[in-house]
Amino acid sequence: MDFVPKVVDNNHYHLWTDALHARALAHQTTNKWDCGSYVRWTVAVGWTVMEMACQDALQDDDISYRFRENLDRAVKAQGLRPIDWGSGTWQRVAGLRKTRKDLMHSFASLSDMFPGSEIADEAISVVRAGVLAVYDMAGRKKPLWINDDDDPGWPTRGSAAHASVLRAGVSADDPLAIRVSYVCDGHEYEHEVMPPDADFEPVIYALLRTTIVPISRVNVRRGEELIHTVDVNMRGT
Repeated sequence: MDFVPKVVDNNHYHLWTDALHARALAHQTTNKWDCGSYVRWTVAVGWTVMEMACQDALQDDDISYRFRENLDRAVKAQGLRPIDWGSGTWQRVAGLRKTRKDLMHSFASLSDMFPGSEIADEAISVVRAGVLAVYDMAGRKKPLWINDDDDPGWPTRGSAAHASVLRAGVSADDPLAIRVSYVCDGHEYEHEVMPPDADFEPVIYALLRTTIVPISRVNVRRGEELIHTVDVNMRGT
């Protein structure tokens, strides 16, 4: 699965991070009451992500209500091949819709209020497959964020190491050196020191792509002069 920069730049991705976070919490908690809450959160928000993807991919805002009927209508209106609800991805999507209804509206017994974390795993898997399928069916570019499959769950601030890289051919004392830093928890950390003529854009992208801590800003300085800054929206900032 492609690695995804965790820069949340749209509401749809924001909701997807909610679902990933809820799934992580469902696995981390040892309390069955909390687990049930996190599983229902995963399923409910994950289903919203699925509905929004269908609306966006097919450019139809009326799909959410009476989901299956309206999705079939939107597909037919665009002259696309009818959805096969009896097999494959769309059968799984229909199953998730039923799971959501069962968990949120029609509990058979009190014991059904305590679903296991595997239900959250399945919800994430089904939503991802469904989102990819609907964009593929509509012939539209698939959102990169749907490949994001990681969330740390409970905060573990204070355990991360902040290291700095000194590029070959540059001195740490060079007053014209390019210095890339990032802000985390209100503190600024130096990330890389490069020669004065170095291209810093790839360094910024690589930092955002691989960071394991929530960054709120990236700063680039030439010596003491701030020459570039990027405000970043990551979960946890």
